[in-house]
Amino acid sequence: MPKVVAYVVHHDKLLVFTHDDVPTEFAGAQVPAGTIEPGEDPADAVVREVREETGLETRVVGDLGVEQYDVWPSKAELHERHFFLLEPASEVVPEQWTAGEEHPGDGGPRRSWTCWWIPLEQAHVLCAGFGAKLGALDCGGDRQIEVRQCAAAELPLLIEREVPGADIASRQFARQQDGAGVLLVAWLGSEPVGSGEVVFTAPPELRNLHVDPAHRGLGIGTALLDAAEHVSIDWGALSVGVGLDNPNARRLYLRRGFIPMGRHETTTYRYKDADGVEREATETDEILIKHLA
Repeated sequence: MPKVVAYVVHHDKLLVFTHDDVPTEFAGAQVPAGTIEPGEDPADAVVREVREETGLETRVVGDLGVEQYDVWPSKAELHERHFFLLEPASEVVPEQWTAGEEHPGDGGPRRSWTCWWIPLEQAHVLCAGFGAKLGALDCGGDRQIEVRQCAAAELPLLIEREVPGADIASRQFARQQDGAGVLLVAWLGSEPVGSGEVVFTAPPELRNLHVDPAHRGLGIGTALLDAAEHVSIDWGALSVGVGLDNPNARRLYLRRGFIPMGRHETTTYRYKDADGVEREATETDEILIKHLA
């Protein structure tokens, strides 16, 4: 049975709730979760569930993956849980509030629960397997994602992490030096964990947005996209090419306000794989654009 689980994080605190009419020793501390409706995208489902269960409007900043959870002996069900990292849509949120269901799906009486925020380092109190993906969150509290333009002194570290001979960061940095673009790098402490390039075409184009696989689900892609939009604000728009074989990325950009331009571009390029072998690939992208205020 497909389910979604929401880790809503605000200033290093996690949104949880406890049932008002069920002893904590039976129901425990929980996070918003629920069933994915037929045909519903999991990312849309998790935003809906948070809204329905807490009244809070949120946005997805990371997909934390899928876990199986056997509900037995409570129920004879095996849940396929899709975990997501979310953030409140507004910076101003209540510290504690009451929410509930007037008409529960099982036909029972009204249910209510109390919602509040707990420090991430205390999130181990979650019950019923809801803490399965807490390890994907950065609970250190003192390490923040910072996105900034690549400096010359930082370039060797980016090159060091590439496939030997790939020469991607060097070419991106050269365009930056020529005033033809900006190489944006996301840092977690002293570690580069993602990057993207804004090329100053008309309109500017976001290229090669990449997040280190070991750090996905922390909002790094969102932070890079925010920075790319900021860099492009004076041009009034930002475009991006999305591969036809990448529907998840397309949904992300559409949720961010990008719209199709009604055209596609096919590019043939050479690259080096993880073994350093040079290969050729052809990719067709749909071009999306976001108009910036």
